Amino acid sequence: MHLPPTQIGLKIQKQSHFDCVILVSITRGQEIHTTVFNKGLEREPLIGNSLLDMYAKCGSLIATQYVFNMLLDRNVVSWTALIGGYVENGCCPKALDCFEKMHYDGILANVVTFICILKACSNIKAESRGQEIHIVIVKRGFAGDNVVANGLVNMYSKCGMFLEAQNVFDKLYGSGTVSWNVLISGYAQLGRNDEVFNLLNKFLSQHDEPNPMTFTILLNICSHTGLLQESKRCLETMVACYGVIPTLEHYGCIVDLLGRAGRLDEANAVISQMPFIINLSVWNSLFGACQKQGCTKLGRLIFSHIVELDEDHAAAYVGLGNIYATDLGRDV
Repeated sequence: MHLPPTQIGLKIQKQSHFDCVILVSITRGQEIHTTVFNKGLEREPLIGNSLLDMYAKCGSLIATQYVFNMLLDRNVVSWTALIGGYVENGCCPKALDCFEKMHYDGILANVVTFICILKACSNIKAESRGQEIHIVIVKRGFAGDNVVANGLVNMYSKCGMFLEAQNVFDKLYGSGTVSWNVLISGYAQLGRNDEVFNLLNKFLSQHDEPNPMTFTILLNICSHTGLLQESKRCLETMVACYGVIPTLEHYGCIVDLLGRAGRLDEANAVISQMPFIINLSVWNSLFGACQKQGCTKLGRLIFSHIVELDEDHAAAYVGLGNIYATDLGRDV
């Protein structure tokens, strides 16, 4: 059915300021779509692909699929926009189905398509499908592309297939910092910390310089293993030795670590000194620690920050109730 843009189902949930930005973007996109629709240009490949990309990035998969279905000429750009939309919005099995249909339609994937579909395999640990796609990548001559190869390393690492990941990595021409980070991150996510530090030492011995992501990986390891002093040294080293300016994510790792260690006042002090606007992720991290420690005063303060950013944050209300329940339990 050929529907005007205003009648296409758009599922947008109010969750945060970010969602409001998305809602504004998609409303403006709909206005443009209406103009395109009225001029009868909706089925033009170039315009249709642009609409596809816009709806996919705004998270409106119903509209994305609708525009895709309306296209008369579905090329690799169309299919990739659809697949990428499903991957970025957590519908990885659907993305894999689309990739298979694209193949049956005789459309050859490009570098961007392979990157998207490898990410889908990584997210749902579909190692068998990933291996099949790897064979296609080799046959198509894309195995030598560093970006695609990094996608393969990431996919194999997240699936726990480290021999395969290392094999792809070893064949990379001039493996740079990004490639090293992908391999190190894979080991880190599965708790293989000894391998992480062995790889890091090898990485540094080859005169490659770590970047902010390298230190994010290391600080996350410190956070999840309670290595407080090591995390502080890591933060100092990244600034003093490599000139890497700490980001919100780096400080967030320190806050998470201090929270896990029950050092809530220190964690809150770190937050107060951050030269950034604090996001929900950091507040939620410390709020979770307050729940575990039954810290009512600080918990109430953090709760107010969370609902200021997102007044409909259901987990925050549940968490505050848990904090009060713990506090009452101590009084009994």
